[in-house]
Amino acid sequence: MKKRLLLFLFIIPVLNLKAQFALPNASFENWTLGEPDNWFTNNVQGTLVLVTPSTDAHFGNYSIKGEVSSYNGGFSPNLGTPSTNLFPVTTQYATLNFFYKFYKQGNDFIYISAMTEDSTYYPVAVASYIISDSDTSNYIPVEIPFTIFNSNTPMDMALLILIDDSSGKATPGSYFKIDDISLGGFLSNVKEPNVNNDIRVFSNPADAYISFSLSQNNQDNVISLFDITGQQAIVPFHATNSQVTIPSGNLANGIYFLNIQEEKTKTVRKIIVNHN
Repeated sequence: MKKRLLLFLFIIPVLNLKAQFALPNASFENWTLGEPDNWFTNNVQGTLVLVTPSTDAHFGNYSIKGEVSSYNGGFSPNLGTPSTNLFPVTTQYATLNFFYKFYKQGNDFIYISAMTEDSTYYPVAVASYIISDSDTSNYIPVEIPFTIFNSNTPMDMALLILIDDSSGKATPGSYFKIDDISLGGFLSNVKEPNVNNDIRVFSNPADAYISFSLSQNNQDNVISLFDITGQQAIVPFHATNSQVTIPSGNLANGIYFLNIQEEKTKTVRKIIVNHN
């Protein structure tokens, strides 16, 4: 087993980071004997199966689902790489990217940790993140920046995704669904899910306002907006009119995801906010 250093004393920025690298089987389309190809899980087939394919996919046919089990006191799903078989990553990318849904029980959260290392097994960069917001209606995009410690060339990357809580024991029933994991940006072949062509966005890029129309005038329409890290940018609200305007003057420049839940459809539109 490889020995890793956990203490970092300095940070050196690395320039000219390349963009977009799809991890092996990034969209979890390929499975063999109940296991996602190229990925490690803590499944024990026939006894404890915590990680399974889900047909509720962000893109393609499958995503990956990890659920906390009540077996023998409770076990949390583990997804990622074992210490002896890391992902070959030979360029330092700026971000770790993916899409998720999360159904949480109690105070559970999703914990994500990634580390690249050089040929001497010394750490080059680390990305870590905690997701505590529960959302099962739409896939939420997450972009986690790497903290870069030196200019060494990476050789491989360790990745771990699991469910936990502050006591170290997650609650049975909590689960995540994750899809399209990449480095350096969202995959170019990932399309906006469930797009309703009747929905029109009038201000994109947006400055002071985000204006759009709905295909249905229904009081149950729910509008929400997330930034590129998956953080909620506005409080979700019901839209009772077919024409909707959201003030965006206080939003920082950048990419946002407009989530529109109508009676029978879910639509996500990418919005760029740019204050001139």
